[in-house]
Formats: sequence, structure tokens, C-alpha cells
Amino acid sequence: MCLKENHDKATAMSESRTDPSASKDRLELISTEVELVEPSAQTALDLGRAHESKRDPYRLVGVTLGNRYRLVEYAGGGGMGAVYRCYDTDSAQAFALKILKPDIVVNYPIYAELFEREVEAAQKLSHPHIVKLFASGIDDSVSFMVMEWLDGRTLEDALQDGRLELARVVDIFSQVCSAFAEAHDKGIIHLDIKPANIILVNRGQPKDFIKVIDFGLARVLKSDSGTTVTRFLGTYQYCSPEHFGGKLTHRSDIYSLGVVLYNLLTGLLPFRASHIQAKMNPGLEMPAIPSLLSVRPDLPMAIENVIFKALSRNPNDRQQSVHQLSDEFLTAIRLLPASRASAALALNDQTSDLTKSRSLSVALSATMQSRLSGKSDRSQRYLQIVGILAFISALAIVAVVSVTRPQLPRLSSTDGIGTEEVPPSREDTPSENTPTGLWGLTKTLIGHEKLVWSVAFSPDGNTLASSSQDTTVRLWDVRSGALKRILPIYYKGADLVSDNVVAFSKDGQLLASGNYDRIVIWDVPSGGLRALLPGHQGNVNCVAFSADGKKLASASQDHTVILWDLQNEKPIRTMLVCPGECLAHGANSVTFSPDGRTLATGDSNHDVKLWDAETGLIKQQLTGHGATVWTVAFSPDGKTLASASGDATIRLWDVSTGALKHTLVGHNHQVWSVAFSPDGSLLASGSFDETMKLWSPRTGTLKQTLAGHSDAIHGIAFSPDGRTLASASNDKTVKLWRVTEEK
Repeated sequence: MCLKENHDKATAMSESRTDPSASKDRLELISTEVELVEPSAQTALDLGRAHESKRDPYRLVGVTLGNRYRLVEYAGGGGMGAVYRCYDTDSAQAFALKILKPDIVVNYPIYAELFEREVEAAQKLSHPHIVKLFASGIDDSVSFMVMEWLDGRTLEDALQDGRLELARVVDIFSQVCSAFAEAHDKGIIHLDIKPANIILVNRGQPKDFIKVIDFGLARVLKSDSGTTVTRFLGTYQYCSPEHFGGKLTHRSDIYSLGVVLYNLLTGLLPFRASHIQAKMNPGLEMPAIPSLLSVRPDLPMAIENVIFKALSRNPNDRQQSVHQLSDEFLTAIRLLPASRASAALALNDQTSDLTKSRSLSVALSATMQSRLSGKSDRSQRYLQIVGILAFISALAIVAVVSVTRPQLPRLSSTDGIGTEEVPPSREDTPSENTPTGLWGLTKTLIGHEKLVWSVAFSPDGNTLASSSQDTTVRLWDVRSGALKRILPIYYKGADLVSDNVVAFSKDGQLLASGNYDRIVIWDVPSGGLRALLPGHQGNVNCVAFSADGKKLASASQDHTVILWDLQNEKPIRTMLVCPGECLAHGANSVTFSPDGRTLATGDSNHDVKLWDAETGLIKQQLTGHGATVWTVAFSPDGKTLASASGDATIRLWDVSTGALKHTLVGHNHQVWSVAFSPDGSLLASGSFDETMKLWSPRTGTLKQTLAGHSDAIHGIAFSPDGRTLASASNDKTVKLWRVTEEK
């Protein structure tokens, strides 16, 4: 399965700037009330000492933008640009600066529009828990925003340690609501509320202090009627049903806040694949949300009622404002026994008596008092209810966060490769829902800490590789299910985040994985790093070896496929898969035909293309899917191509003529992966509907449905002997299935 979520690194701007002072620039400074840190003589020197492990793909370190912001360190980025730590020569302060890649404006206007929305929203907002814009401008065709640099970690990372204490939940959620109440009062809806966009800022104090970031999808509403969406932008797990088509209003954010609150209280998400499917399809009945009390029986039913109200499918049934959501939550907390309620509200109120906390407003500085005096009575009352916090102003809309990474697995060897102490794999016995006879679940491999993207068997069938969002690639012994090795996030200073597809070379000596904007290749016998192949300008979604092992193909979010010469570790050619607007994942999948003469690709324009591997020219364009094509796979004889799509179908194509042979219908949600058995007699598919299905490629008929995962299935692979099928899932597990009758 060749798919990667949109939490990526940006890459490669082609030209470095040599004379920024000569550029024609337009700089718009935004007035702010700022409490600046006293500058130090060492500031510029310290900022210039960038981490050696962080290369600068845009080659802008040392450049000055807007005649004052000198870029001193590359910090990371996303699909439409990059973020740098910069030094303001006027104020001697450190800030974060985000650029929009210049060619984005010409080729992909939607990204320029999103960038402009960030600036527009930033100019309207001034709140202690929303990052604040300092300046924006255009310097020699480079659009940029200047923001405060934040040290901290995301709330998403904090939740990796487990659910939070109730007092922390109350305090954090109150601050979050405070931020979005302000945004909504200004007519701004965020539309991408999730823990990854909430920062716990390091301030040297035990009490949490949050900042909301990333208003890239925000809309400034012109009226209360909302705004209509024509394409999906957001995060499936946290977005409202109307994100998939309908009117977006401030109540869309309330829905997301309900998901976040459930997540904070339980450490879990309230939705499984079937819920997301129903959100995407208004005609489907919404399954019941798992009861909050089944996980937190210590909480009153009133809290569950508040959350479930926020998660109502009909926006009119939700709380009508963030103020109301926060008030209802705090009221429900007070239904706890007095001692627990007091403890839960302690951080929020700074005292067990909520009314006493309101008197703390006299401790505000004159600046903050004047800022509060301009707000409505309701806003003042709201801020007092959530507690008077040690506010810092002067922050930005898209913050660069020096994020504390989750703790890496403990490695036992000195070269960066080792094993982790994990629970043993589970031998599964058939249940009443497990297929019998030809198919059967045999093992569940446990160890990954986040969703598992991809699986691949070594050519000898003895080893299974799995890649996960937990930033590891793990190698498993197929026979025993034991963990053999972990390929970690860091290797000799290189930032190698392995969270998408993996592929073995045909001789089993090499293992390749896409890692943000580059490909990493490991030597399998030693576990050592063999090569890094930079060159893409967006996420690498898929990699595939040619049969002779001399070439590698990589598909990327930058809309291209690059064909690599592995001997020289250099690109042979680049093929533009999506010449027009191609949002989301771009080029999602690539694979070689068995004879190595043809490349097949699937993309977010709903198309399948066949390419001449020697010339890079398109041989066939296969159309018919109604949504993104996630994966493509050749049959072993090379005569048939299978494509899996977000339209919930698999299509089988005649490679020689391009004719459609069969459309396989049976999944009720996106199909993310397909794989042929080695003898070509079976086709397996994995879906967001939590099932795998086995089909006859010859007749197009369904032979079996396999259920066993508790969440969406991303990746599947047959063993070389065809006796075992592996599946990778959002439920953090890898499962092995018997695919031949025991004799």
C-alpha cells in the first residue's frame, strides 16, 4: 500500500539568493503589543549554530528577507513551503518565518489562497492562546510570514504518554475554548482543530500553557450562513460531517472540539472507520459512539452528554457557541464529588472556589487590563471563568515548534540498530467470526505504537517489514512472530522518519522506504544505512524496485515519479504524473511491471497511467475511478493491472489494450491497498471499512471477506510462497493470515 498522511516535510527550492538587498520587496508590519525578551550579545551567534542533522532543502539559510529577517536555521515545513528560525536584525530577536514556495503561486493557486487565508486570519486575531503574526510580506516573489518561535510539544505528542489527568484536561480545554471563542467572535473558523495543532509551550512552569496554531484552512465568514466546501480539506478523525460537503460554520469547529475533549479524557478517538464512512455519506446511519463511561466510569454522565451533543451529526443540535460548550463542560465537572470537583478545577481556577478566581483579575498588568477592556462583557466573563493565566502576547498564526519528539524505542546495539522489548506476538485462534478452511488468522504482531502503514515480505519469506506512523520500520520473524530489528527514526544524525511504504529489493539485500522528501535505503543483512536519495519536493508516498534490482521508482506528493539508478544513486528521469491541480497526496502509487518495461501510477486526479520505463512517455491513461487512486498492482504475468480507489472499488485493466475487464464492488469505504497472490489466482484488497476481501481476478467475483482488525486497513502483502497474507492497520497491529488449507 503506497499512501502517506499529510504530516510531511517540504523540500528543494532550486535557487539560493545571493543579493537579497537588491530585491524588490513589499513588507507589511502588523502592530502588536509585544513583551520582547531582553536581547543578548550571544543571540545571533547562538541562532547561527543550526543542528547539523537538519539540512536546508530550500538553501535559504543566510538569506535576509524583508531587509531585516535573516534566516539562520531550517526547521521543517509542509507541502506548500518551509519554516525557518530567523534573526530580526532590527530588534535582535528570534522569530519563526514561513515561506510559500514561489512556483506554488503559478502552478497551484489553491496553496497561495491557503497562505493568504493564514495571513488574513492572523491580522484579525489577538489572543494569548493563539499564535500571533508579527509581519508578512513578499520579497522577490517569495511570500512569507514572521511569527514567534515556540519551544514545546504538541498535545498529540503529550497524549502518547496516555490520557491526561482530569485537572490538566479541564485547564487545557478551557484555554483551547478561550482561543476559539475569540476566533469565532471575529468571524473566523479554524476547520482543522486537532491535538497536533495545539502546542504545550515550555515556559518553565508546571502549569500548562497552550497555543493554537495553523489557521491554513481557516475561513473568514462574511455572514452567519457559513461557507460551502467543494473539496475535502482537513483531518478525517477530527472533522465534522459537513467537511465532506455542505455549509461550514463555527459549529463545525465545535464538532472537532468535541472529538478533542473525548480524546483528552480517554486517550482514544471516539470514531472507528465505520463512523468516518457515515460522516462521508449522509445517507448512511451513524453508528453509536462508544460510551465515554465505558472507558472512564469515574466521570459523571453529564460529561458524556456534553461531548455527544458536540458530536451531533446535525450542526443545529450541537452547542451553538464555544462559550456554551465550555460552560456546559465546567458545569458537568462540578457534578463530581466536591473533593474531586475542587481538584479538577484547581489548575483552571487556581483555587477550589471558582468565584474567588475572578478576583485574580486585579493582578493583570495594565497592558492586559486595557486589552480586556475592549472586549464584550461576555468575553470578559468567559476569560474569568477559565481562570486568569500568565499571559504572554506576541505570537504567530503558524508557529514553528521545537517539538519534543516521543521517546524512541530502546536500542540495544551501538550502531543505531537494535531490538525493543515489546509484548510477544499473539497466536490467534479462530473465533466465530474467523473464516475457516482456506483462510484463517494465525498471528497478531504487536509492538507499533501508532497506525501501521505498510507491510512487505522479504523474497525468502522469512522476514516481514512493517512501517508505522510511530516513526519506525520493524523487521519480524514470520515463523515465530518475534521482533528481529527496529530501524529507528535517527541514524547517524539523519532525520529518517519511516512512516509510509516499505519495499524489499528482489534479492532481499536492500529495504527502501519513503521518508518525507527523500528515499532511505537500508542494507538488510547489517541493518546499516546504504543510501539517502533526495530529490522530491514533497512527501514520498511510494517506492518500488525493478525486477533486476538496478532501478528504483518513487512517487511523491509533489506530483512526480522519479526513476533512480541505484548503482550511481542518481535520478534517471522525472515524470510529471499530475500536470494540473492535484491536491492531497499527488502521485500516490508506483509499481514496475514484472518485465520492468512499464511503470504504473495512481494519483489524486483519479487516474491510472502506464509509462514506458525506458523513455518516460505515457503509454496509456486509464480513467473511470470516481476518487483518488491509492494503489496499483500488476498481476504476476503482467497482463492485468489492479487499481484501488477512494470510490470504494477495485478496477482490473487489460494492460495491452487499456480496456476495463472488471469493476470489483463490495467494500463500503475507500480501498487503500491491493495485492495479487504469487500465482495470480487471487487478488486481496484492504479497506477503510476494516476488512480485507479476496477476489478471483479471472471472474471478478468475491471469494471471501476477512474481518479481524478493529480499524482501517492500510497495507497488505502476500508471502512469496502464497501461503500467508499480511495486513497493516490503524489499530497499530500487523496480522498474518493463513491462505492455504493445512494438510
